Amino acid sequence: MINRQYIPAPAAIDVRLFAIMLALIAIVLLSGCSRAKPRVSMEAQAENAHFADDPLLAGLEGEFADEDGDSSETSIADPLQLWNRGWFVVNDKLYFWLFKPASKVYGFILYPRFVRVGISNFFDNLGFLRRCVNCLLQGQLRNSGKEVVRFVLNSTVGVLGLWDPATKWGLPQQEEDFDQTLGVWRIGMGCYLTWPLYGPSSPRGTIGLLLDAAMNPTTFVPGLGMLVVINETSLGDNPYEQLRNISLEPYIAVREAYVANLKKKIEDRGQKGSDAKQPAEDDDVWIDDEILDQYKPAATESDAP
Repeated sequence: MINRQYIPAPAAIDVRLFAIMLALIAIVLLSGCSRAKPRVSMEAQAENAHFADDPLLAGLEGEFADEDGDSSETSIADPLQLWNRGWFVVNDKLYFWLFKPASKVYGFILYPRFVRVGISNFFDNLGFLRRCVNCLLQGQLRNSGKEVVRFVLNSTVGVLGLWDPATKWGLPQQEEDFDQTLGVWRIGMGCYLTWPLYGPSSPRGTIGLLLDAAMNPTTFVPGLGMLVVINETSLGDNPYEQLRNISLEPYIAVREAYVANLKKKIEDRGQKGSDAKQPAEDDDVWIDDEILDQYKPAATESDAP
């Protein structure tokens, strides 16, 4: 669902034009990425200090620390900050000025939540091939078989995937993609990149994105990708919004969270079994109120009535 991303999902655009654009730009940028090393960032230090006492993000500082235990460096080389920050602002405005308002209108039209959940399940079911193939490429033969069983169950008993009985019956969805697969194969991420409409990525992630898109049926139907984005956004609070609101420096927070999330997925690959905790249908928020309250500034004597 929507909690898989730290930033709005890519909009529906022609996959061929998108592939050409990304490939050409990636080739130009790769030379700079290959020589760049993570460097000390005052913003990152401030952001890490802000995260240090947070239970949700506990361990981020350790996650980003190098072998000598120095956590003052960023988790990924970011030599293209001018490019990245520029598109970060553009994507942010597109989300709040276009995608979010459109999702509210969409949610009003399709008011019953279960209808939009069913649509989300349908598109998730279409992603079966990507998940199955990547499980195989990562050596997860059992999980690949589970994805096949999931697809058959959800496509039949679940009425073309509109319902997800497989999860309720102990077969949770395996969130594997080509970026993770390349990471499992020990191919480095390269430098940090922010793409128009898509958001945080890397040279490795860009290649993975193109391979994922090639195995996703929605890629080849004009307008369908946009529908997926709007439908998912209409289901609840986007983690990107919450991360943006609680962060001292949203750009740094999104970058670090993207890397930490990807690393965790690679480390935890294949561990999602039948005992994995599944979110309730109405559990759209990945940060609860108690955690958000910890980001509120402490009251001072001057604030007292």
